[in-house]
Amino acid sequence: MGVENIWLVDPIRRVAYAFDAAGLHLADPTRLTVPNAPIHLDLTEAFAALD
Repeated sequence: MGVENIWLVDPIRRVAYAFDAAGLHLADPTRLTVPNAPIHLDLTEAFAALD
């Protein structure tokens, strides 16, 4: 379907996974990014907002 990046965020465990052409893997614990694009999610801020 053309989707190259999928993020899975577990707010309870405070962990994120990325699924890409290489498969599913544990993501950077502080920031999710889309390669070659300015798109990102700061996980530190996102998880802090849950407290």
